[in-house]
Amino acid sequence: MGVTIFLKNIAPVLLRVNLKDETKKMVESLDIGSDDRNVSPLLSNMSTRSFQILQTPKENLTISRFEKDFHNKVIVQQVFSKHKPQTFDSHTVLKKGQVLTVLGESEDLWKVMQAEVYYKEVFDDAYRKIPLRTVELMLTNVFSHHALSTLIDENIVVIDATRDGKKIENLSTLTPGDRLKIAGPDRSVKKVLPTLGYAVDNSSETDVTFMSIGIVLGILIGTLVLTVGGIPLTLGAGGGALFSGIFFGWYQNKKAYLGNIPSATRWFLKSVGLNLFIAAVGLEAGSQFVKALGSMGIQVLLIGAVISILPHVITLFFSKYVLKLNAIDNIGSLTGAGTINAALNAVSEETQSSVFSISFTPAYAIGNVLLTIMGPLVVALLG
Repeated sequence: MGVTIFLKNIAPVLLRVNLKDETKKMVESLDIGSDDRNVSPLLSNMSTRSFQILQTPKENLTISRFEKDFHNKVIVQQVFSKHKPQTFDSHTVLKKGQVLTVLGESEDLWKVMQAEVYYKEVFDDAYRKIPLRTVELMLTNVFSHHALSTLIDENIVVIDATRDGKKIENLSTLTPGDRLKIAGPDRSVKKVLPTLGYAVDNSSETDVTFMSIGIVLGILIGTLVLTVGGIPLTLGAGGGALFSGIFFGWYQNKKAYLGNIPSATRWFLKSVGLNLFIAAVGLEAGSQFVKALGSMGIQVLLIGAVISILPHVITLFFSKYVLKLNAIDNIGSLTGAGTINAALNAVSEETQSSVFSISFTPAYAIGNVLLTIMGPLVVALLG
């Protein structure tokens, strides 16, 4: 509690900053404002039309051939036979009497209307409903900026682009590994997906196999003991699970089609795990604290305050004057290095921003590993 109060209320005073103002500056520097160069492809001049096939201009006219006849500027989105939508792909052969729902710019659709010997426009709203699909995808090595430029021809809009959780405004800087969210007609999305990467699994199903492998490997890693100078060093079950979690989390971020865990499940595991950890530590240390308080009195509280807060004070100034960290990264990394989730929540609620978690995460991982390893080492050295 003392460290949480220090990081939330006292540390900003020592750094001579207003935490809310610094947070605002950090957010603005990470989320660059838009400009005219970074406009995403939009469904601006696109229109939907429906045409009934009076007769096919050639034998075995496929969807692909139909689109090529109009230079791939008119895209078939639905095919109806006897007023019922039909499943189709690029190799589907079109037949007389079918109705095509197509999407394209007005001037290209006019070319279809001019071929009135073969196609007759149908004015029925029942044929105008195009199924739209929103997909979050991971860009892979197949991605090229040429593929990105073709999205507008496929009537697809880019909703969002991110790299390591940070928004990308300039689409010309996209590289493999970035995430892209696109929306457009279902068939168009399916068509461009192989030229960009693969869809990220955002379903409600948990990849239990992936998660179980991570847990088992974490436990096995925790059982390993390395003896250095007669001192046994081990990560333990907790450290092994942490190491495994970091590795599998990194791997899942690179291979987003693996290891899906719904956000609600992640929140439950995180909350329950954290509270069980706090409860276990409290139950284990509680009896010893009562004994120490009985034998040493108020001194045990003063010693505890000095031991817990003094390292943060020293690190705070070291980070500012030697490492030249800004206040947000400075305080965020201190909450992580001290493995103090409560402090992170406190500063985040105070500033109404989660930007502190950027520096919290790596420091938290390193802090947990060192905490596990250094425990037996310090005991051995003092012994």
